[in-house]
Amino acid sequence: MDPSRDLQKLGQQAYKHKNFHAALKFFNSVISSETTPSISVLDNRAATYEKLGDLQAALKDGRRMITDHKTSCAGYLRTAKILQLQEKHKAAADIYQYGLRNVPRNETNFKVPRSLEPVGTTQYLKSKPGLWTKLDFSAATKIIPRSAVQKYLNLSRCNANEVVISRFVAPQDRFLPHFARICRPLETLRIESGSPNESLIKAVSITENLRTLVLSRGCETTTDCVTQVLEHCPTLIQAEFHHIKFPMNGRHPPWPASMLKLQTLKLHLEEGSGGGGPGWVAAQRLSILSIDPLLERLPDVRQLSLTNWASRTIVPSPGKVEMGQLQKLELENYQGPMLLQSLPSLRSLALKSCPEIFKSIQAWTPKSDLRNAGLVGFSAPHTSNMELDTLLQLLGPETECLRHLDISHCRGLDSSDLAQIVRMGFINEVADLDLSGTEATDPIIELLVPRAQKLTRVRLAGTSITGISVKALVGKPDNKIVHLDIRDCCNVSSDAIAFARKVVGLTVQCGPMSIKHGKKMRFGSMWSNQI
Repeated sequence: MDPSRDLQKLGQQAYKHKNFHAALKFFNSVISSETTPSISVLDNRAATYEKLGDLQAALKDGRRMITDHKTSCAGYLRTAKILQLQEKHKAAADIYQYGLRNVPRNETNFKVPRSLEPVGTTQYLKSKPGLWTKLDFSAATKIIPRSAVQKYLNLSRCNANEVVISRFVAPQDRFLPHFARICRPLETLRIESGSPNESLIKAVSITENLRTLVLSRGCETTTDCVTQVLEHCPTLIQAEFHHIKFPMNGRHPPWPASMLKLQTLKLHLEEGSGGGGPGWVAAQRLSILSIDPLLERLPDVRQLSLTNWASRTIVPSPGKVEMGQLQKLELENYQGPMLLQSLPSLRSLALKSCPEIFKSIQAWTPKSDLRNAGLVGFSAPHTSNMELDTLLQLLGPETECLRHLDISHCRGLDSSDLAQIVRMGFINEVADLDLSGTEATDPIIELLVPRAQKLTRVRLAGTSITGISVKALVGKPDNKIVHLDIRDCCNVSSDAIAFARKVVGLTVQCGPMSIKHGKKMRFGSMWSNQI
């Protein structure tokens, strides 16, 4: 893991949640640790300064971006934008012109601002096909006629390699095959809405370089379409289907013979699809997904996500199925056993509403761990039948790898189990921790605070903690926590909330609770008002 990259991501998350002071702290840490900071982190900090109203500091970072990264357009765009905010329009125009002389025309994010319209930019834009290689129609609010789409394709000289479309591109049934036929470089296709099953199959049969295909939640497809797309497009590296409808005839076609290049596969079956009612669908799903045939065809898969599927397979055949490259596994409302006991490269595991998986793990003989490379992320919210032994089997023997842990609302874990997890060191390196709805109490937090020195986001909603825990978590001089969720914590009072809200860079999320005003009390080594 790259510490600078991790800090930058934390800063970006804080910025996204409008916690600009916290974001600034993270970006400062990254920049101070690097001799030549990346242009992205300088841009992030400049944007943060801009939000905080410090335009001079933002301008300084923008100019540094130009100095250190002269051939990237980002520095010119950021600097000129800030100059415009300072109403220095002539200086901004000069920066834009300077950027046009230094940025290569094939630079990925090459842009020309509309402020140059008076000096003939429209004609310039039309003369540069490299500016039209990504066509995004997802924000359209009215129907885009085929003639307009064709105009944009002509501007790219039919070299568009990424396209995002929605139901406002009409008609989809003719547009997709036509587009695939004339845009041979097409590598990425995202469809936001509609139900273009037949046209999609025709389109992917024509493409030669398609690497990424994403059908979003608003785009309905069928299991038959999914299998045909995967069969007719062997170049796919990433395939995501977020709204699969089960066929009315109840028959699921076989998987393609091979999907050798596929590295990311997401199959989200729509709950209640098929028209026969929830019971009918649940019964039919049991015959949909046979683990061995699917996994055998995914030798190089890195990310696998299955939602609302089930399997009749009791245990995958030993030695027959190997997933030596799998790094991220997400299962939601999955009916069946754990896919494999040995996942040597697995780094992230998310299990939601998968009770049968935990039953299968409890039945492993002899008792053993899920053999993996050391999980960085583990999530199993709302799992009532996950006991401590099962959790430890999933996490494995490595205790220093975990960065994200979500065991919220896991009723099978009591306070003594939580204490043991802390004592064993699983929390030591965690940055994002969710214990909402568990038996977390003040003694647990007291045990956790000196060990968990890298926490940045903590969720304790619906627990029995008091203001003692709140102050212990965020009252340290070297506090790194930027987000604290204490909604529905009935024993936390207003003065503890006020204390937390005074911590610079910290966002406190709180909601309905019974405010208690109390007396001074001592708990362990922590003194505070009980609230």
